Amino acid sequence: MAAADQIHRSPAGGEREGTVVRNRTRLVALSVFLVALHLFLHVGLGLGALAPDLVTLAILIVARTSPLAVAAFAGLVLGLLKDATALSAFGANALAGTVAGILGSLCTRLIVYSRWFFASYLFFGKLAVDTAVWVAGGDNRGSLTEAAVAAGIGGGYLVFVGFFIVILLGLTEERL
Repeated sequence: MAAADQIHRSPAGGEREGTVVRNRTRLVALSVFLVALHLFLHVGLGLGALAPDLVTLAILIVARTSPLAVAAFAGLVLGLLKDATALSAFGANALAGTVAGILGSLCTRLIVYSRWFFASYLFFGKLAVDTAVWVAGGDNRGSLTEAAVAAGIGGGYLVFVGFFIVILLGLTEERL
């Protein structure tokens, strides 16, 4: 069994070989859905900051359920896609997405899944992404205090939307 597939073991240690492909397909479908919805809300409807940051949610979910290299690559690709529609410095979201993918993949290997962990994971993940974008974007985004308050509000919003999507789609840790 490849090292990348070792995260798809059940807690009892038995392998779930039949579900590995379905889980990856479900993860890709969820990511595509979140990115398409993000683009529809931000670009299609022109909601801008009123719409939730579904690309960050997709990055964090991919990082939660994928090996390190896959999470970093997904963060890079989704960050570049977000850069294409953002007004910040080009590459800032790509850098932030890659870092979020790497850190998200690493921290989820250390902590057992629970609702409180998922909520704090989404909140601090969004906070880290917004902070990295602020740092990489230069001085054109206002003060650090304004950015921290906006990131905190965005993190709370992402927790609410993340739980809503997880409940709506009936996803659990085993089904992601």
